Amino acid sequence: MINKVINIITSTFMMILVIIMTVIIVDGYANHRIVSVLPAVILSDSMYPALRAGDLIFLRIVENTDKITKGNIITFKSDDIFITHRVLRIMKTDEFVAFETKGDANTTKDKRLVSTKDVTGVCYTRVPYLGYLIQFIRTPVGMLLFIVLPLGMLIREIIQRIEG
Repeated sequence: MINKVINIITSTFMMILVIIMTVIIVDGYANHRIVSVLPAVILSDSMYPALRAGDLIFLRIVENTDKITKGNIITFKSDDIFITHRVLRIMKTDEFVAFETKGDANTTKDKRLVSTKDVTGVCYTRVPYLGYLIQFIRTPVGMLLFIVLPLGMLIREIIQRIEG
């Protein structure tokens, strides 16, 4: 009886893990967002101590950049890379709105102003170290170990239950 309960709990956990990881990976590569939250992995310590390399952060996708305020941590695209830095100042004119940003650990502010069209989202939470796991899962070996193998085990478990 105990083994059956453990098997059910393990199967349920694996199914939930597969679903969550699949949504994160598929949503990360999708052109259109499935949800209004975007996961991102911090790759450097430029935002230390607020964010550290290996953290998984969650961004709220911003439809209206008027809601971004001084002190928010934003992720934006610059020269085909994504950067996550803090807003130091908001520059507004009749023609444009831009953000002056800086990494908390950096000694100088960023050279370029961030246009509102380049903002991906606002950071609202982080999970320490989980980014390392996400980066690994995105590799072929990681996908095999964390998606294909658990999915195969889940399918095998379902088939065994159906057969008897």
